[in-house]
Parts: sequence; structure tokens; C-alpha cells
Amino acid sequence: MTAIISQGFTYLCGCFASVISTTKAISGFKHLSKEYQRELLNAIYINLENCGKLLSVHLTGTENSLLKMYFICIDEKLKIDFDISIKVSRPLLRKKLPVDEVINQIKRYSEMPDTAVLIGLEGKYSHWTTVDKVKNSITLLDSGSIKQIPIRNIPQIHQISKNDVYVIKARVCK
Repeated sequence: MTAIISQGFTYLCGCFASVISTTKAISGFKHLSKEYQRELLNAIYINLENCGKLLSVHLTGTENSLLKMYFICIDEKLKIDFDISIKVSRPLLRKKLPVDEVINQIKRYSEMPDTAVLIGLEGKYSHWTTVDKVKNSITLLDSGSIKQIPIRNIPQIHQISKNDVYVIKARVCK
């Protein structure tokens, strides 16, 4: 999946959404300052540079395979700095679900404590973003300008791929 540059979007939305999702998931344990969120982004950028992918991500966006790397990088830093870890899963991957059930699952996960949901949008935009809550629309914590998606616009305008639903669960390390 790649993101477009328009209406406030950048190709780095996967990096931003990873940090935003993590910030939401661990908020019950630790408040992450803006400065620390920048440190997490910087750690991702350094990791991307070290593996020769920073320019590629900057030009075309984040593929699913790179999201895993972002979360590993974030998890390592959180463990060192705060003794907090995150577990990332893709619970809807390879399941045959109608759109309304995908939305119900996103709602269920987004209401769980110490949990955040990162989704990939396709259609009008190709974009990674973080779910805040789900009611008649999906409210987002977004690095761009999308603040909500009316459910009636899914799947006509916006598509949410079940394969692009990530659940981030935070816990204190033992």
C-alpha cells in the first residue's frame, strides 16, 4: 500500500500511524510526549535508512512488510525506556468477512483496553491511519486531514482491507 501526497497526506503515513497507534495503545500505562513520539519516528527513519529503504518509503509509502519492522523498532525502544512492550497482530488476515463484519471487528478491537487499531485505506485514498472509535462513522487519529469516515461510504468511496487491519496491544514487561 502506498499513500498519496494531497490534502495533507504524505508518503510517510505508515510511519506516523505506527507511532500514533502505539501512543494510543500505551496511554493507560504511559503518556508519550510529542518529543518522545518524534524520537520513535526518528528511530523508524534510522532503521529505514540503515536497511536502504528510507528513500523508497518517502517516495512510494509503506508496504505491509515494513509495518512489522516499524513496530519491532518501536517495541525495542519502549522496552528499554519504559519497560512496556507491544504485541502486534493481524487478526482478520485471510478470513472471509463481509465489510460490515470487518467494521464490527475493528469496533470491537478499538474498544479494548490498552489496544489500538491501525488500518489501511484504499479507494479515494491509499493511506495508513489509526482508529479512535467506531459509531456511525469511523473516527480517526490521523496524520493527515481525514478525521472520520462515514460507514455509509464504505466500500463505495473508502475500502478497508481486512488484510490491512493491525491490532496493537500494550502491556508492562514482566
